[in-house]
Amino acid sequence: VADFNKLRLRNDYIPDGDSVLATLFDTKKNAVLLKSFVNYAHRFSDKLSSNLGVYYQSFTLNNTQSIEPRWNIKYQLRASQSFSFGAGLHGQTQPLEIYFYETHNAGGQIELTSKNLDLVKSAHAVLGYDINFSKHLRLKAEVYGQYIYNAAVEKTVSSFSMLNACADFYFPDKTNLVNNGKGYNYG
Repeated sequence: VADFNKLRLRNDYIPDGDSVLATLFDTKKNAVLLKSFVNYAHRFSDKLSSNLGVYYQSFTLNNTQSIEPRWNIKYQLRASQSFSFGAGLHGQTQPLEIYFYETHNAGGQIELTSKNLDLVKSAHAVLGYDINFSKHLRLKAEVYGQYIYNAAVEKTVSSFSMLNACADFYFPDKTNLVNNGKGYNYG
């Protein structure tokens, strides 16, 4: 599977307190996200089954690669009732605008200071219970946890993280991002 992104990106904005239109990026770059996976399913018995897989990603813009193992197991208590557990590692690219954000260095040349960001990584675990009350009524409940690492944050310590950035419907005016951020989700 390949995600081809031949881009003509341009993002203009007016910074807070200013009246001049600024260009964050204006580029014609290529980026390809290659994805592949293998999966092995095994049924130990009529009640117990498992899947084991490996997912691979390669982001050609900065030669970032990720190997992500995943596993689940399911126990069928009755025909209408089961328990399951799954765990795995997952990687995700940043929005392309982050990689192509343009800044000027001391010599006045344009630099893409966040181009070399690695994938944001997360480790997931899910415990689930599934019951079919009838042909038309089903209940599925899950407890999950997610540990996020390699999140893009500013080099200098601040409260900014790309984990929260796209919730505000604007493009963050941030440069020189690094993969030092962490986060947690559970529920």
